[in-house]
Amino acid sequence: MLRKLTLALLTLTCHLAVFAQQPSIQSAPSWLFTIAPDHNRKANDKEISDGFYYGLMDVQVNIPEQTEYSHFIRHIINETGVQQASEVSVTYSPEYQKVTFHYINQVRDGRIISRLSPKQIRVVQEETAAGNYQYNNEKRAFVILEDVRKDDRIDYAYSVTGFNPVFGNHFTTSQYFTYGTPITNFFYSVFSSPAQPLQYALYNQASQPVVKDHNNLKLYHWSQPELKKYESVSGAPAWFDKYPYTTLTTFKSWAEVGSWGVKVFSNYRFPLDAPLKKKIAELRTQSKGNKDLYAELATRYVQDEIRYLGFEVGVYTHKPHDPNNIFRQGYGDCKDKALLLVCMLREEGIQSYVALVNTSLRAKVENESPAAIMFNHAIVAIERSSGYVFIDATNQQQRGSLINIYIPPYGKSLVLKEGTGGLEDIEEAVVNNVEIEEDLSVKAADKGNSTLKVKTIYSGGIADDMRSYFSSSSKSSIEQQYTNYYSAIYDSIKLSGEIGFEDDSIENIVTVTETYEIPGIWEETDHGKRSFSVLAKAIYEKLPSAKNLAANAPLSLPDPGYLRYKMNIHMPEHWSFPLKPFNIENDAYRFSYKPEVAGNTITLTYLYKTIKDHLPAEEVAAYRKDYARIEDVLQFELYQTDGFAADDTANTSSVQSINWPSMLLTLFCAVIGLTFIRWYNNRQFMMEWTDLPEKRSGATGFLGFTLVGGGIIQLYNFLTSGYYTPGTYQVFEDAGGEIAVYAIYAELFVSLAWLIGVGALCYWYFMKRDIFPRFFIGYALSLLIGNLVLLTVYNVSKVDALVPDAMTNLYKAIGRSCVYCLVWIPYVIKSQNVKRVFVKSKSDPY
Repeated sequence: MLRKLTLALLTLTCHLAVFAQQPSIQSAPSWLFTIAPDHNRKANDKEISDGFYYGLMDVQVNIPEQTEYSHFIRHIINETGVQQASEVSVTYSPEYQKVTFHYINQVRDGRIISRLSPKQIRVVQEETAAGNYQYNNEKRAFVILEDVRKDDRIDYAYSVTGFNPVFGNHFTTSQYFTYGTPITNFFYSVFSSPAQPLQYALYNQASQPVVKDHNNLKLYHWSQPELKKYESVSGAPAWFDKYPYTTLTTFKSWAEVGSWGVKVFSNYRFPLDAPLKKKIAELRTQSKGNKDLYAELATRYVQDEIRYLGFEVGVYTHKPHDPNNIFRQGYGDCKDKALLLVCMLREEGIQSYVALVNTSLRAKVENESPAAIMFNHAIVAIERSSGYVFIDATNQQQRGSLINIYIPPYGKSLVLKEGTGGLEDIEEAVVNNVEIEEDLSVKAADKGNSTLKVKTIYSGGIADDMRSYFSSSSKSSIEQQYTNYYSAIYDSIKLSGEIGFEDDSIENIVTVTETYEIPGIWEETDHGKRSFSVLAKAIYEKLPSAKNLAANAPLSLPDPGYLRYKMNIHMPEHWSFPLKPFNIENDAYRFSYKPEVAGNTITLTYLYKTIKDHLPAEEVAAYRKDYARIEDVLQFELYQTDGFAADDTANTSSVQSINWPSMLLTLFCAVIGLTFIRWYNNRQFMMEWTDLPEKRSGATGFLGFTLVGGGIIQLYNFLTSGYYTPGTYQVFEDAGGEIAVYAIYAELFVSLAWLIGVGALCYWYFMKRDIFPRFFIGYALSLLIGNLVLLTVYNVSKVDALVPDAMTNLYKAIGRSCVYCLVWIPYVIKSQNVKRVFVKSKSDPY
């Protein structure tokens, strides 16, 4: 009988608890501020996307009553709106909140139809965050409306009463002045006690409130503020927010938030149970008195053995659970794991604290109003003489020494320590790097399978990620994902061995090796040739695109670190390749590209390094140009033009080792040029000064320096431009036709003329020949005229579409040659020193 009575009492208690959670129906609160909406306002038809708009949105928050009142009117304009707007829904936390519906009216042709009754209210528990291993016990109360039609108005109001007691007497709220669905009348009001005034801040040109006394309370009221249409921002950092909003809070400083946090974490005063003390003793024995080693072992235990799972119900949204329970059950959320680690460290005499961070705002959190809700993550701060060492107890599979454990660039933290004065800087991790080297051995068609060998070295934070990936993924899925990665470049690729994984946990370096076979690397082109592509895919994926970035928005960059990528392409025979390296360097990122050819091996080396996590909006335009340059050197097409040799002993090259038309043009220019130089060398000019030559003045000496220096630069550019490699002409012909090839020949002709001219000038300069001044004037003018000729050729052949920055570089060359002529031609004509230095004829003894 006693057992039955106990069961009956338990059943009754459960029913009472469920009943207490059920929403009620009551009239609207008496404390509401009267608003004056203009119901004649209409929404812009072009902005209505879901078939309805809000004719009214009125939100009023009464802090002393711990109640938020909401009143909405939906105007349904078509059948889509009937689908989208026929439900009234409210989410709440039953541990400390209750929902009161005031009315739900359906207005049709001037008639008001009540759609609210107790039996129509349904309550469900959804746990929308369960996919992230978070459970909050939030419930959703909703009413499904019947017989909703086009042109109906849904007029409804409800209140949610109860604030989370974890915040004590503090209150914080934020309100955005934006809309996705159009709103024609918008009002927002907050009532506070005069004894506890609110601190409010406005962001992004948010409208000012009217602040006044109302019914013995302080009222902050926004009436019809300007609202900005919400649009998603792609490519911007997570902290970027261009929309107007306000924050109201009772917190006055970060120090006050810190004091609140210390109390919530009970100032770390948790008596530890025997099982937890036993684990601590084990770690103490393993560390042998080395406190840093103990901290590493404790960190690994909490990170790897205490899984992430959060029951964030009621006050436990911000209050941690008892660390003894976390240890016993083997799971907890970020604040639970952080507190457990802190308690374990403190038991060994290592001074440490929980620190709060915002993973989205990062360092930008310091620009927000001080408030507890500004943080969404908890980590650990170990206090040392040199400052804090931060550890994220939620991360898994982290290795390396204590001071080198990777911490994401959270930027700022609030260390929960008695007497804390404000936010602390989190120094950026020094290592988060990747080095990739690919060896692609290309076989001739019908000579066997090509092979690809890849070696990747991960350091720091990215090594932790790879360690976790290999630990949590099956071997078969890893092999499939790695093969899929390269199959986007080589269709027939297949893994030919096991994927190697080496883990240096001391230095926190992970090395992964892969080996593939590519049976059909060559593909037939539309012109009957064979080709294959190479792509620096890792660089391409790392490089952020600003294509869809909103105007005046910063661009998000990968977290600071570098990616070094080297591709060795071993061809069957000697091969040509355009050798045009370049570098980009600024205070946010660096990029370098260096192509090299040695025998039958083409080596492409890339480096992409990020120094900051974003680019300011004013620098995005320049980045778009850099992005285009970088993108142009990430993928290449290699062609086979004449067919490979029939056997391995033959030396027939698929691409001839020398381009004979360019060699013939060079020979022609050399014969004509040297004949002209020889003829000109025999000439003699009557000079004003016939004495022995004077010494060169400083200006005349600098003139010689410009000639020698310019000659060396011209020679280097000439040798690295690929004028004699057939592949250069092949690439231009395939991309731009014959006219593009003629542009290269024109550039070759001009370059040869300049080289011959500057070589003769340097000789006559040091010989102090009388013919030097006049020839120099002709040479200087040829620099300007030659560049102008190339400008015409480039425009006709559209070279700028084939070679990035070709026209830009040519314009710069024209500018330099203009300056050179304007400076040195007048000097050579008028300089007395020139007239007295260059006086020797050919017949003069030297």
